[in-house]
Amino acid sequence: MEEKTYPVRLTPAQWQDSLSDEQYYILREKGTERPGTGQYYLHTAEGTYSCAGCGSELFTSDMKFQSHCGWPSFDREIEGGKVERKLDKSHGMMRTEILCANCGGHLGHVFNDGPTSTGERYCVNSLSLQFQKNLQKQINEVPISRWLDVLTCRETRINVAANRRSPLLWLAMANYRSHPFLVS
Repeated sequence: MEEKTYPVRLTPAQWQDSLSDEQYYILREKGTERPGTGQYYLHTAEGTYSCAGCGSELFTSDMKFQSHCGWPSFDREIEGGKVERKLDKSHGMMRTEILCANCGGHLGHVFNDGPTSTGERYCVNSLSLQFQKNLQKQINEVPISRWLDVLTCRETRINVAANRRSPLLWLAMANYRSHPFLVS
């Protein structure tokens, strides 16, 4: 049987260079992390969960629920065929494996025992995911006095320019630059 070709194709050596040893084991060798140990198992922040291998967005926090199975659980995927299903007959069981449709990375398995209206439980390894906090929520959490500081204080504008790693400060700087009437 011919292997499926995915949009993101790397050699095993390239995957090993771009992933941690644990991520490589799970995403490329179809491994599983121990139950209850994953970073996102009890994670409740609002945002988007993406494939740790290629960055393709797979799930959002509103799709996540606590199933008490030991791994992060979701009741559906982001629309658009982001997750591929494949029959898994390993370990003497018949399960449905879930893979990233962009790079073929092993995510976990999906079961038909979910408590929500979809009836499905995507049981996903934390190490196969990366999380991006909802930027709009971050912006809304910043006190208005901080925004006024950013927009009115020259010293703060300089600090914003020096700290481009912070998406929130970068956004404030971009907003400042797009309003030339704020220049003192």
